[in-house]
Amino acid sequence: MALGTGRRRRRATPRLGRRGSVEDPGRADRGKVPELDQDKKDVGATQALLAEAEAAYQAKATALTGAKAKLNRARNEMAHAALEEQRAASRAETARALAGLSSGGSSGNGSGSGIDAALDAMTRTVQETRDRAAVFDMKAKALSGAETAEEDPNIAVAMAAVAGTAANATVADRLAALRQRK
Repeated sequence: MALGTGRRRRRATPRLGRRGSVEDPGRADRGKVPELDQDKKDVGATQALLAEAEAAYQAKATALTGAKAKLNRARNEMAHAALEEQRAASRAETARALAGLSSGGSSGNGSGSGIDAALDAMTRTVQETRDRAAVFDMKAKALSGAETAEEDPNIAVAMAAVAGTAANATVADRLAALRQRK
């Protein structure tokens, strides 16, 4: 393309503004420059805020992932500890049973001492049951020796007073009933 051909430059001519004044086209551009600068600053601040928020999000996501991993590890350790506890209890029970069979008893041989331990336990249980039965017998005897409410004149008078019926016994009758009890 030749230099002279092509587009022609327009000459800057004053234009009429809204109110009929003459505006310089260069002056209108100068008014927009501060707005563009402010918009660029706002965009930059928004991008900085976005980057800061993304960094905070990443930090929280990393912390959450780490916490989840720790929680899963702790659950696994708890399950493992519970399993170990069950195994230890089983081993202790087995050892206790073997100790009962292998501890020296009055008979001197290993197989008889386990039977002796079982016999001793049964004997203790029988004695405890007999003791409880004796206590119940004593309670029954103590309660059967007491007079019934109908036989005691004081109780009969109190019951009659509560029921609202007149007591048949006078003071002299009640005094005589008390002397008979002694």
